[in-house]
Amino acid sequence: MPIESVRPASPLPENFSGDSMAAVAKRLFHATRPKFFPASVLPVLAGSAWGFAAGGNFDFTVFALALLATVCVHAGSNVLNDVGDEAGGTDRQNEDRIYPYTGGSRFIQAGILSSAAMARLGISLLAIAAIAGFVLLALKGAMVLYFGLAGVVLGVL
Repeated sequence: MPIESVRPASPLPENFSGDSMAAVAKRLFHATRPKFFPASVLPVLAGSAWGFAAGGNFDFTVFALALLATVCVHAGSNVLNDVGDEAGGTDRQNEDRIYPYTGGSRFIQAGILSSAAMARLGISLLAIAAIAGFVLLALKGAMVLYFGLAGVVLGVL
């Protein structure tokens, strides 16, 4: 593989500079480590397909809310993990990084976003997920809560 095609092990601040809305959105989006979202999106897609096959109807609003909540929880967890690993020094000590699997987004270490900005982003994402979850709860009832709790329990195991 030619050297110029090898991706750097850390994000380059110059690739995320600027104050335009597009530049800010790019920074915030990439700080969430979106490459790993398929791990949480695919179960929502599979569950929705199964629900459609079993029930014969598809509620796009419920699907969109479930997808939004899932992606926001995943993104918020990734961001807050980076904040915690920076606070504990784990990411800074990781010199033998296996990009992109270890060492987090490196946005804090590269100076692209501060720990405080990352914490605000992570909390905001979890708040959006909670709002989407409450809307789902209002639309579909307590079963949504039970599925959510089961997901938390299985995620901890």
